[in-house]
Amino acid sequence: MNRLYNTYRDEGFIVLGVNVKDEDEKAVRRFAKKRKLGYPVLLNGRQTGRKWGVKRLPTVFVIDRAGKVVKSKVGFDSGDEKILEEAIRKQLAR
Repeated sequence: MNRLYNTYRDEGFIVLGVNVKDEDEKAVRRFAKKRKLGYPVLLNGRQTGRKWGVKRLPTVFVIDRAGKVVKSKVGFDSGDEKILEEAIRKQLAR
């Protein structure tokens, strides 16, 4: 996600991580630092995770400019970054 964020953020692409475990800010900062996350991670996201139907981590949603989910992916396997990048590029081209 870092690479995608860094590649497309100047075109309007945004990545937000959501801490669905409701850990304190210090724990989230340690996690983000350890994983070298270059994008914001929102706190207190357990309720948000429930609303979006997140059952497993990671869960990724590509959301268009109108707020509609255009792609979702549960888990992250080899090759998934390419699939997500295609969805992102398609939305940015609109």
